Amino acid sequence: MTAAASVVTYMDIGALTRSSPIIVRGVVSAVSTVEGDAGGIFTDVRLEVAEVFRGPWGSTSLGLRLLGGRLGAREARVFGTPGFEVGEEVVVFASPTKSGWLTVTGLFQGKISIERANGETFAVRAVPGGSPGVVADRLSLGFAYFVFTP
Repeated sequence: MTAAASVVTYMDIGALTRSSPIIVRGVVSAVSTVEGDAGGIFTDVRLEVAEVFRGPWGSTSLGLRLLGGRLGAREARVFGTPGFEVGEEVVVFASPTKSGWLTVTGLFQGKISIERANGETFAVRAVPGGSPGVVADRLSLGFAYFVFTP
């Protein structure tokens, strides 16, 4: 069975900050797909935390659980769920789920990749499956202002 729909309400950096009790910068150290208790497919992401912008996060690593992934011949995709790659530097706006796991706030909007090129640093928010020309937002690194402002 195939279904293709997601509703994503736009969240600017201020809204993401207000909705996220935990905001960290880190490097992705592991990505794996697992089966949940009820048979659902999830992607687990492990970050090595370099900086905590918000929240009482005292650990050097942080785990996220995202709905969807590929497990053997089974696949579950949720449009708007961000992808993560080992070694990628990111800022993540995280919220707890009812099951107690942390997930990315606002789907793809709550994951900002930190990219460096030609001596410059960019914050990039990619739109999964976006049309050509709407692939990413380049954000000013001034987004940290919102994170530090209550």
